Amino acid sequence: MGHKFTEKISSFLFEYDTPRMVLVHNKKVGLTFRLIQLVVLSYVIGWVFLYEKGYQSKDGIINSVSVKLKGIAVTNISGMGPYLWDVADYVFPPQGDSSFVVMTNFIITRGQKQETCPGHPDSEKCNNDSNCNKGEFLRRGQVVSGLKGTKSQCFYNLDSTGCILASVLCDLLLLNFLSNRDYYKQKKFKYVERNYVNSEKEDFDMSNSQGKKKSSL
Repeated sequence: MGHKFTEKISSFLFEYDTPRMVLVHNKKVGLTFRLIQLVVLSYVIGWVFLYEKGYQSKDGIINSVSVKLKGIAVTNISGMGPYLWDVADYVFPPQGDSSFVVMTNFIITRGQKQETCPGHPDSEKCNNDSNCNKGEFLRRGQVVSGLKGTKSQCFYNLDSTGCILASVLCDLLLLNFLSNRDYYKQKKFKYVERNYVNSEKEDFDMSNSQGKKKSSL
């Protein structure tokens, strides 16, 4: 048993063999062999290297784009009165995946509207200066109260249900009465486009986090 084991070790360490070479003098066999080599070489060079570019390292890119419209508008329609529109009213959806729809017309349903002062109970509604705390500026949601003891600080809205939104007054002045109203109208509406590109393999990360603003709407 020990002798056979020693012979196997000796054969593995100190013996080697070479393949036998056979020279074939046949044109058909030689031509077939060269054609096979040519096909394999053409596949490696033409398909793998030139077409598929197998020598290059590839990695997928993670990309996301979101589009959001920003801006407010004021309308004064007969039977409806002054109305303030924001993104929640005229954009569907408010923030979409690289797309958005802007409402350009609407049908009025009489008796259904959003109040400018939705506060509850009624004590939160501002009718005169006595409803406001002296020396304090109060802001309940988007409703602006005033300063007690001063004139014209507690604004009435046009349908006498409470306080008017401050942005309504700003838009009425900027959009209709000031000399540079056309410039303000151009800058009023804009949409923000945010792009994010990431490649984990190449450790590449790019984003316009502030958003790309456009105001040509």
